[in-house]
Amino acid sequence: GEHAFISSGLTTVTIPASVYDLGIGSFADCDDLTEIKVADGNAFYKDTDGVVYTIDEKTLVEYPAGKNGSTYNVPEGVEVIGIEAFYGSDILNYVYLPQTLVNISERAFYSCTNLRSMTVPDAVLQIGRLAFAQDWKLARVYISDNTKMARIGYQAFAYCGLTSMRI
Repeated sequence: GEHAFISSGLTTVTIPASVYDLGIGSFADCDDLTEIKVADGNAFYKDTDGVVYTIDEKTLVEYPAGKNGSTYNVPEGVEVIGIEAFYGSDILNYVYLPQTLVNISERAFYSCTNLRSMTVPDAVLQIGRLAFAQDWKLARVYISDNTKMARIGYQAFAYCGLTSMRI
């Protein structure tokens, strides 16, 4: 269910083939979680390098907060960053979003306290509420002149270190 293991000490997780619904933020803010595996035969989810996606690879569902590396490249083809997908991923400094992305869901990058900057792809239609809230070091956000952005949600950038934002 929602937030089932939030802030727990999990280091690895294997999601069995029988699981059809991961609750929102099931593994949010699990600082020691470095990898989430999805068993072969799961009809709804798959993992790529320890990151969980929907089976069609269009939604990034869950990024393990303790995954090694200060940068992450979301693969082309991903259209949605899911609700709380990167919640509490303190190790990340930069996340590079694909040009195929159309939605940054609510609380997608909530409390990513070391995230430095973000370039929002032109195809993104909306940024959900609290999407980048409490990203203390997020200093720069770039949204191009060619954006298709229709909505920036409630407190999307609350409690950030923004010094520059271009829309």
